[in-house]
Amino acid sequence: MPLTSTLPIEALVDPVCGLIRGVEPVEHPAGAPPRYTAMTAEVADARRLGAWPADRVSLGTTFGDLEGARIAAVAEAVERYCGNRVPPPGHPDAP
Repeated sequence: MPLTSTLPIEALVDPVCGLIRGVEPVEHPAGAPPRYTAMTAEVADARRLGAWPADRVSLGTTFGDLEGARIAAVAEAVERYCGNRVPPPGHPDAP
């Protein structure tokens, strides 16, 4: 039996304590293909953890798949939250 389990993607989204504060549909842009589907995710503010802030908004898009766009927006938000962690000065990997 594995020592870890997989949480549902919804576990990442919470307006108070989630890495993602919310996910909302994006208005269909003029001129976009009819099936263009987009969702945006609000990334938690990580500035209290370091001076280099993560991008606060992410976008997920598909053609006609609202759930796929939502998953893409959440996955992009997680990448932005985690990927912008810059090592502090003095750390061997610091820029």
